[in-house]
Amino acid sequence: MIHNSNIPIDSEHLCSDSNDLPLEPPPNDQLGFMAALHPDIVFEILSFLDQADCLTCMAVCRDWYQTIPKYSEGIWTILKFNARDVQEENQRQIRCLGEHVKSVSLDAFESESDVYYVLHKLFDWGCTKIKCLEFYYCLTDDQDAFLDALTKLAPHLTHLGMINHRSNIAFLHLFQACPELTHFTYEMRMSDWWRSNVYDQEPAVARELSSSKLATKITHLCLDLIMKPTRIYSILRNSPELRCYVGPSKRATVGVRTPDENFGYNTISINLDRLFDMCPKVNHVQPFFTLYNIGEVGDIDMYTNNPNCTGLRNLDICVDYGGDQIAGWLSKNQDTLEHLSLELYSTDYRFDWSAIFRSLRLSQLHTLKVQGAQYDALSLVAMLNNCPVLETLVLDCKSQKFDPPAIQSLCPQYRLRTLECDSLHIDDICLKMLLDRCPVLEKLVLSIATISLTVPRYMGYATNQLKHFRLWSVEWITNDDDDTSYKKEAVGRFFRYWTAKSKIEILSLTFVQMFGHPALISVAEIPTLKECNVILDPTRVNGDELVQFTNKLHGTAIENLSLCGIEHMSFSIFNTLAELPLLRELDLPQLDSRQCVCKISVLGLLQMLHRSNSLKTITFRHALLDDSLEGIPDHDSLSALVKQEAPTFYVEKEEKYMDVDLSIAVCDVIVKRRV
Repeated sequence: MIHNSNIPIDSEHLCSDSNDLPLEPPPNDQLGFMAALHPDIVFEILSFLDQADCLTCMAVCRDWYQTIPKYSEGIWTILKFNARDVQEENQRQIRCLGEHVKSVSLDAFESESDVYYVLHKLFDWGCTKIKCLEFYYCLTDDQDAFLDALTKLAPHLTHLGMINHRSNIAFLHLFQACPELTHFTYEMRMSDWWRSNVYDQEPAVARELSSSKLATKITHLCLDLIMKPTRIYSILRNSPELRCYVGPSKRATVGVRTPDENFGYNTISINLDRLFDMCPKVNHVQPFFTLYNIGEVGDIDMYTNNPNCTGLRNLDICVDYGGDQIAGWLSKNQDTLEHLSLELYSTDYRFDWSAIFRSLRLSQLHTLKVQGAQYDALSLVAMLNNCPVLETLVLDCKSQKFDPPAIQSLCPQYRLRTLECDSLHIDDICLKMLLDRCPVLEKLVLSIATISLTVPRYMGYATNQLKHFRLWSVEWITNDDDDTSYKKEAVGRFFRYWTAKSKIEILSLTFVQMFGHPALISVAEIPTLKECNVILDPTRVNGDELVQFTNKLHGTAIENLSLCGIEHMSFSIFNTLAELPLLRELDLPQLDSRQCVCKISVLGLLQMLHRSNSLKTITFRHALLDDSLEGIPDHDSLSALVKQEAPTFYVEKEEKYMDVDLSIAVCDVIVKRRV
C-alpha cells in the first residue's frame, strides 16, 4: 500500500490473513433481530458496510455499540488518519480497533507532536500487529521522539513508507528499531530538491546504534532523495537480503551533481559494482527512475519476492555511467536479465555500442529500451536476433537508418507485441518489411518520425494484427514535396491502405503532417475502433467534413473520442455523435499554441445530452459557448441550464477565464451523467 509504485505493496494481502477474523462467534451477542441469525451470516452482512456505516450502526443502541465491533473486525484492517482526527477522538471508532488493524496511514500532519501522539495512541488502542505504516506530507524532526513512538509498533512492521516527507531521517536507527522491516520507501518533499546537502548526513540521535543488530531484513528499498553515495553505501552494506533497489527520481536530481571520490565520475549515482558486492541477492536495480515509466518494467514482485530467482533480472540505467562499465554488467548478467532499459543521453555520446550489442545473448529478455546510444542498425538487429522471448521494444533511432539490408537480416520476432520508435527515418516499403517480421505485434508507436511514401498500397496487409497505433509528430516525404495536393492525396492513400483490413482498437494521431479529410474518413472506417484521439488542422478539415466523419463512426465500436483543434462544434456534429450507440466519453481540448477556441453550440450540446443513451462524460477546454441561438433560455451559467434542460446530467466543472491573447472570455467545462 506504500504510495510509491516502484515497490508495490498488496495491502489487501497484508490485511486478509484468516487469523485476523474471530473463528468463534462473540459471546453474549445481543444484536436484536440479528441474534436469530447464524454468526457467519452476521459477519457477511456487516462485511458490506464501510467504516462510516459501521460507526452509524453503533449509534443505534447500547447493545449494537458493544457488540458490532466484534463482528466487524474485517472492516477495520486499514486506517487513515489526518490532523482533524487528532482534535477529537471518536470513542466508537476506538472500540473497533485492536490487533486486527494491519495498515495505517497518516496524511498531512502539520504538527510533529500530533504524529507521535497518534503512534502512541495506536499502541494504547491495541493496534500492536500493524504490518504497513505510511506517512504522507508529515514532519518528524525530533528523531528520538519519532523512534520511541515507532518502536512500540515495530515488532510486526514489514512495510514502511514516508512520502513527500518533510524531515531527514536517521535511516540506520530506523531500521534497527524495526527489525522485521522488508519494504521501505522514502520520498523527499518536492520543494527540497534544490537543497542537496540536507540529506548528506544522518541526523543526530541520542540512542546508540548497536553494531550487532545492524543487518536488516530489507528486501525492497526506494530512496527518492539526494544524498552522498557514502551514506547510501552505509545502508546497502547492512542490507544483505536486498533484492530491489530504486534510487532517486529524475525530478529529484534536476541540476544536482555531487562528486563521488570512490567512483571517478562527477555524479550523484552510486557505483553498481559496489552495490552488487554488498547486496549479492539484488535482482532489480534502478539507480535513477522516471516517475512516468515505472509501469513499463513489469511486475517487480514477480521475481523480487521469489527466493529461487537469482541473478540480475531488471537493470534500468539513466545516469552517467561509462559505456565500458555498463557493458561489463550486461555481459555478466545476460543469461538472467528480463528487463533492460538504457537511457544514455548523458553518457559519453562518442561511445559506440555496436560491438557490445553484437556480443550479447539475452535469452530471457522480455523488455528492451535503448535511448541515446550510438550504434549501427545491423548491430541492433544482431542483438534482437538473440532475444528469442522479447515482448516489448522501445528505440531511439536518431543515430542510424533502417534500410532493406538491415531489416532483411532481422529474424521473425514471434513474441514481440509492443514496438515504439522515436526519430525513425524509414520508407513505407521498409516499414512493411519490418511489420511483416513482427507477426503478433499489437502496439505500434512512431514518434518524431519521417516516412517516405513510395508505394502506399504495400501497407494494406501489414497492420492486420495491430490493436494500438500511435503517430506523434510525423513528417511525410513524397516524390513531389512541392505539390501540396499530391502530398495530401498520397497521405490519404497511405491511411486508406493502412486501415483497409485493420483491427485497431486504440488510435492516436498527434501533429501528423497533411492529415486531412481523406485520411480522417479512412480512420472512421475501422470497424474495431474503440478509442480515437486526433489533433486536427482546422485549415484542412471543415465543418461539413467533420459531420461526414462523425457519420462514418456509426460503423465502428467507438467508446472514447477526443478531437483537438475543432473550431466549431455545430449542432449537426453533436446530433450525429448523439446517435453513436457506444460512445461514453467525448473530449474537445484545444492546443494553446494554436491561439484558437472551440465554439460550442449549446443547443447541440443539450440535444446530445437528451438523445445519447451511452454518454457518461463530455469535456471541453478553452471553449466559447454559443448562446445566441434561438430556443436557448437565458441562464447565468451552463450548470443551471443543464440542470433544467438535461436533468440526468450535471456540470462537475465550469471554469471561466479571459484569454489575454484573443481578448475573449472562454471556459473549461466537464459534464457528467448522474449515477
